[in-house]
Amino acid sequence: MSLEELLEILDLEEAEDFQFFENFADLMEYDGEIRYEDLYALIKRVDMVSLGEFIETYLDEILEGIPSEYGIEVYTFLTSVKMMLLGLAESIAAAEEEEERDEMSVFVEELFKFRNWLTHESEVRLIRTKDKKVLVVTLLEAVTAYRVEKLGDDEYEYDFSECIPYEIDEYMVSVASALSSMEDEEEEDEDYGDGDEEAVFEE
Repeated sequence: MSLEELLEILDLEEAEDFQFFENFADLMEYDGEIRYEDLYALIKRVDMVSLGEFIETYLDEILEGIPSEYGIEVYTFLTSVKMMLLGLAESIAAAEEEEERDEMSVFVEELFKFRNWLTHESEVRLIRTKDKKVLVVTLLEAVTAYRVEKLGDDEYEYDFSECIPYEIDEYMVSVASALSSMEDEEEEDEDYGDGDEEAVFEE
């Protein structure tokens, strides 16, 4: 697959048209293979502030689809992934062009791993209540089933014991969170400084 083919799958004419939440959801839920190189070529052209918002909304929706009584470990893992991706996205958005290159490659690598795990590598067992039939599906499919179940469809028990999260670098989670916090503090300091200047000027 090339970048052009990926854009065609997403129904986009160019990477800069990647401007809506639906574009991100389509990217994450495409069931075919997407190469790291093509994902990188796309993401580096996307506005990182908007992408951070898409990631936050998407992962919040995924988290809402995890039955609390069954998937505590997976819920915790997804929360860590969310924190890491958001922290990296915010850091890249705030960085100068020269500074963002290393973080961009790390960000795309983590997004690449998460997409593959969510749509292909994760494994959840669904036990249908009415006949105890067992279905083995991905986490994305399990979340979808849980949502549909609330609309009156088949009911399931959810077995996440084989849904083993891939290894995530806890250091990266803490660094991404720290970077995000530092940027928030810098923005607050700038706002505070602007207020002081105005006050001095008025005097």
